[in-house]
Amino acid sequence: MSSLNEKLNKLREQTEDENSLDRIKDWEKQANEASVITHLLQFDGMKIFFATLEGKINAINRELMENPNLDETSRITMFARKDCYREVIKMFTDKQKLLENMEKNINEELKD
Repeated sequence: MSSLNEKLNKLREQTEDENSLDRIKDWEKQANEASVITHLLQFDGMKIFFATLEGKINAINRELMENPNLDETSRITMFARKDCYREVIKMFTDKQKLLENMEKNINEELKD
């Protein structure tokens, strides 16, 4: 993250346009948020948490495949839970991708 901040500072120094400065501020905010979230991914507790969610998703998939005669309400509930688990996982993994893309965009801006 510090290299990303350094690059943002360098980009800010090269920019005088108000719109570009606003965009850089927005990038800084997004980078700080994403950095905190991706930092959490390094902890064993979070790894266990994600493994648990993946296990629950697999259990739901198994239940749906093994019991094709489940009533519609049960199926809807199971799909809703599975979607929630996936969204929680996605919330973290998307932030990691955001940081990678942001760094790529900033590197391109610095080349110009």
